[in-house]
Amino acid sequence: MKNLDYYDPLYGKVELPIVLLALLKQKLVLRLQSIGLMNYRSINKLSLTSISRLEHSIGTAILTAEMAKNNPVLKSYYNEYICAGLYHDINCASFGHAVEWAISRYKNYDHVKKTNWFDNESSSIKIDKPIVNGDNQTEFISKKIQKEYFINAKIVKEIIQGKTSCVINSESMDLDNIDNVSRMALYMGVDFEHSLPMKLARNLKLSSTKEYFEIDRENLYLVKNWLKIRSEVYEGFIYTQDYFGYEFLIFSLVGELYKKFISKIVGELYKYGGNEIINQIHSMTDDSLLEYASKVDSINVKEITKKLTDYNLPLCISIVSTLEYSALDKMQNENEYLNLKNEIFEEIIRNGFNLTIDDFDIHTTTD
Repeated sequence: MKNLDYYDPLYGKVELPIVLLALLKQKLVLRLQSIGLMNYRSINKLSLTSISRLEHSIGTAILTAEMAKNNPVLKSYYNEYICAGLYHDINCASFGHAVEWAISRYKNYDHVKKTNWFDNESSSIKIDKPIVNGDNQTEFISKKIQKEYFINAKIVKEIIQGKTSCVINSESMDLDNIDNVSRMALYMGVDFEHSLPMKLARNLKLSSTKEYFEIDRENLYLVKNWLKIRSEVYEGFIYTQDYFGYEFLIFSLVGELYKKFISKIVGELYKYGGNEIINQIHSMTDDSLLEYASKVDSINVKEITKKLTDYNLPLCISIVSTLEYSALDKMQNENEYLNLKNEIFEEIIRNGFNLTIDDFDIHTTTD
């Protein structure tokens, strides 16, 4: 197999590693072409919300290959790191983190932690594997590719989950975030040096524990510049009405679907109905979720779906920024969320406003 020139809107012309070319043909990877990088869709930020998870995943793999040039650890497990860069979002649900956070109100969900099926043959874990067009193969990539490129599935899983190193998944900086922030900045028209992410990847070094990055003092400006871009990007879309409005409707849609299907089940199987629809949503793409929801026999589901497709978003009357994360935890639990909503409603009434509890709702998100 020959190398292939790849044309990336951020990195320009790049020669893809041979192993990456082979991995790109896997059905689960191609599924990411139909899932947006952002958690929402927007008219006034059309370019930004048109970025696919596949474009970002390829970008992360490209940065991984660049970092490997000067890092012995990455060179030693080169194919596993390239695979991890490409596969880090493989379990991403439709509409990305928005659907995942919505699912978390009813069932623990984290697409990074849901990658145990990579190297475990237990059928109980296979439910976490996305299903593509009825495909039910158990391996995360074909046995042929694993054998040809000597890819260790367990190592790939541990890299993605951040157990082996901070390269792909870290609490602070990682190649995943370096690419997605830079890519968002590009599509938002932010003025920055487009070579910055590649320079960062080239100059970042792993600490002896592999838990954090190190960089020479003369290159520290690269980190500072990236953090500045990151702040500008997040300010530019997270604290906006269309982002909150769309993400809120996604949460509402998942909730209505869950409640509708769980209400049909009784007795010992009570929870199965809701979990079943959650697993279906997890495997869908952005468009297939909206198409599916538009056909569900539920007035509430259809109304929310129509609002999403028509960009008929609710009015966002207030956005509050806080470093207190306890509210986010409450919003990820249905009962805690309802209690918090009631608390806020009582405070609104005490301040003399005339409205019902159905006239408003609350939504939390995080950068």
